[in-house]
Amino acid sequence: MVEIQRLIMADWSAANGPGPVRPAKDRCWVGRLDLTATEPVLVYCRTRTAALAQIAAWIGDAPGQTLIGFDFPFGYPSGSGLPGGRALCEFLMSRIADDDRGRNNRFAAAAALNRVVNPKGEGPFWGCPASLSVAGLSPYKPRPWPAHIPEFRMVEDGLKGIGIQSVWKLAYPASVGSQVLMGMSAIGRLLARPEMANARLWPFETAWEAGLPEVTIAEIWPNLFYPDLRADPRVAKYEIRDAAQVAATLVAVHDACLTGRIAGMLAAPAGLNGDQRLCVTMQEGWIVGA
Repeated sequence: MVEIQRLIMADWSAANGPGPVRPAKDRCWVGRLDLTATEPVLVYCRTRTAALAQIAAWIGDAPGQTLIGFDFPFGYPSGSGLPGGRALCEFLMSRIADDDRGRNNRFAAAAALNRVVNPKGEGPFWGCPASLSVAGLSPYKPRPWPAHIPEFRMVEDGLKGIGIQSVWKLAYPASVGSQVLMGMSAIGRLLARPEMANARLWPFETAWEAGLPEVTIAEIWPNLFYPDLRADPRVAKYEIRDAAQVAATLVAVHDACLTGRIAGMLAAPAGLNGDQRLCVTMQEGWIVGA
């Protein structure tokens, strides 16, 4: 039985430096909504370090089953040779440099991974600012796409019609690839904190919705909820889209918890066969509510 008492959601950023003092877009926003409350509490974080500290503080201030959502994929497509879940966190922690001011090496790390994943071709990681020139990382999508590496995960195949992006795309509007590199390494650091000893990654380390641990960390995609809730007063009051998307996700999942629909949102998708389900839980991951 799912008995979540606290929701924490994060809109992540891969920015190479701290955000402005005044709240801004394209930086980390984290939000909390307890089941006994009605209004989300949002915090603007200038750096990933600050965002992790805020999440850890919320976890430590009171007991209770908690669901934490991060808005980036927790794995890469099956067949890519890259791990998923906690193994991906550990894999990236050893390759990603990310200091307290947000300075990081994500483009160089992606280029190095290209040489591991596809040593005889171009990609699969692609996209970087015009001001950068990184050997082994093209600013453009590979043409043709490397045939032996899927561009999308199974969960994304069903969402491409509403704008979901490939995990390999590192830059440009709506890209999510850089957030994966910076986000999964950050989750690895979060999991190392004492207050996260009982945390598990969904669905890699859980039985989907059954027997959730004290802290469940899951992948979210705010666009599943934001379009329908953007006019809700609890969402509309945030002028910055990143903040509004966090608020919308909190409101939607909060309502699902109150109405008993959250178990279905965390359950294994009915359309997956046994091999596909194993692939999802071992490598690719899934999106809550997809």
